[in-house]
Amino acid sequence: MRTKKTQSVLCLLTATSLLLSGCSVMEMITHEQALSSYAESVFRRQNEVTSQLMMLSDDELEEPEEVYQAEMNMHKACRLLNEYSQREMEGKPIGLLFKKRVRNSLEDCDESIQELEELLEE
Repeated sequence: MRTKKTQSVLCLLTATSLLLSGCSVMEMITHEQALSSYAESVFRRQNEVTSQLMMLSDDELEEPEEVYQAEMNMHKACRLLNEYSQREMEGKPIGLLFKKRVRNSLEDCDESIQELEELLEE
């Protein structure tokens, strides 16, 4: 039989455990929201750069071949993010492994966009 003191300690431990796990869940939610915002930001920047490129002619570029290669690198690096966006727009299911692959590709996509942005600023 448990004493009142033992029950109080168990209640306190249970409450502390629930509180700590609640913080972990909140941190995960916050991390996911930040990741989602980052992905959306990268996607928007890619679209902006692509729009810029569509408005330029080769004559307006100092190094058209270099810009072309950087554009191809960006499309390759951002392929999974674009595929994710397409699937989402079409209402298709998106698996956890695919989401992880997209997440892991975001940094390379972002870097390739930055490279192209820098070339266009020249």
